Amino acid sequence: MSLSGQLFEPRFFERFVDIEATHFWFVSRRKVLRRLLAQITSGRVPGYRVLEVGCGHGGTLDLLRDVCLRGKIFAFDLELEGIALAHSTTSAMVMQADAMGLPFGRDFSVVCLFDVLEHIPDDRQVLRGLFGLLADGGQLILTVPAGPSLWSYFDLAVHHQRRYRLAELEDKITAAGFEVEYLTYYMAALFPLLYLKRWWSKLAGRFQPGKQSQDYDLTLGELSTPKPFVNRVGALLLACEPSLIGHRFHLPIGTSLVAVARRPSGASAPAVTGGPS
Repeated sequence: MSLSGQLFEPRFFERFVDIEATHFWFVSRRKVLRRLLAQITSGRVPGYRVLEVGCGHGGTLDLLRDVCLRGKIFAFDLELEGIALAHSTTSAMVMQADAMGLPFGRDFSVVCLFDVLEHIPDDRQVLRGLFGLLADGGQLILTVPAGPSLWSYFDLAVHHQRRYRLAELEDKITAAGFEVEYLTYYMAALFPLLYLKRWWSKLAGRFQPGKQSQDYDLTLGELSTPKPFVNRVGALLLACEPSLIGHRFHLPIGTSLVAVARRPSGASAPAVTGGPS
C-alpha cells in the first residue's frame, strides 16, 4: 500500500520554519525529545544508525545531530516541498520515500517519528513497517497529538486522521510487536486552555467541518509566533515537563503523547491483522 497523495498541507511548511525556533510549544518539545534521545542513545556503539521518518522541513534534524553525535543520521519525507526546505537547512542525508515501502533493511538502532503517525490512514501498518527497520534491541521514539475531544479546524487543515488516546496508542504499538518502555501524555498545562479554546470555537460557530478555507485561515492564525508575553507564559507553564519526562514520570493529561518502545531481541514481525483505524 502506498502513501502517495497529500498527507500534509504544503502551504504550512514555511510557516513552521518561521516559528519553530522560538515558539514555546516547539521549544518544549525539543527539550523533551533531547532528554529521551540522550537516554536511548547512551552507550550505543559508535556508527549506530538513526532514521527520522517524515522529517518534513527538517525541524528536528539539528536536534538529532546534536544528541546522536556518534551516530549516522538519515531522514526521509514524502512531500517534496518539505524535502527542499530540509536540504536548505541541514547537512543530514534527506531523501524522498514512502513510509509504506521503505528501501531499508533492519539497519537502524533508533527510528524517530515526530508528529507524523496521525497523518497516515493505516497507522498500524506503518508501525509494523517501522518494527521491521529496527535491529534487535533497537528503539522507536514517537510523538502524536492526543485527545479526541480537542479535534478541531486545526486537525482538518493539517490533514490529521485522528488524535490519540493513550490506551489506543499503546495497543497499536504493542500489536506491531514492540515492547512499550515509556508512554505518557505531555504538554499537560496546555490541555485545559486548548480544550476551552476548541469548545469556544464550536460554540461560536467557528468550527464548521467542511469549510476548508475557514479551517485554513484559522490554522494560519495559530501558526504564528505568539506575542512575547504569551510565549514567556507558555514556556513557564511547560518548564518542568522535560525534567519530569526525563525521569520517566507519567503525566495524567496532555495535548500530546510521547512513547519509547523497543524491538525485543529475536522477535519476528507479527502477522498482519485488521486494517486502517
